[in-house]
Amino acid sequence: LVGLIALSIRQIALPRSRMQAIQSLVEILVETHPEQRATAAGDTRARFIHIPDAQDRRAALARLAFVARSASGGGTYDIKEARRTIRDYLANPTTFAYPQERAQSAAGEMLAVNAETVGILAERAPGEIGFAHAVFGEYLAAEHIQSWPLADILAFVHVQSGDPLWRNVISN
Repeated sequence: LVGLIALSIRQIALPRSRMQAIQSLVEILVETHPEQRATAAGDTRARFIHIPDAQDRRAALARLAFVARSASGGGTYDIKEARRTIRDYLANPTTFAYPQERAQSAAGEMLAVNAETVGILAERAPGEIGFAHAVFGEYLAAEHIQSWPLADILAFVHVQSGDPLWRNVISN
């Protein structure tokens, strides 16, 4: 309900489906929210220097959501492991091929969990992070899976379709 109110306040037409609502909220939390917070705080420099492209941040968060769900069921995830996951994904030559140092800095920027950065992540306990709501992690994990070749997607669905942990991810 709070998410729908946030969409209404931003003069965004209310979505007709659950999926459209989640997609709009993820866009706000990953792309719009950090920029508006920076403007409101009077910052003259960008929040994200090492990973300025919102689509790159979104892809890295989607990878993190998938890995976190695979490792811990989507609950809390160790922040050092999260940093390593994002760094490795960004530095991988088959994805973004960032230089190692830039990938490390970008991961640090993305995981600086506070109100001014990516509002989709929250610190759950000291040294542990998680998505602000499970629905965001599920949606982003599905986004990551959608980037795979079709044969890999089909194999994943075949293996995981009976597992309740992956039900919402697969339906997304």
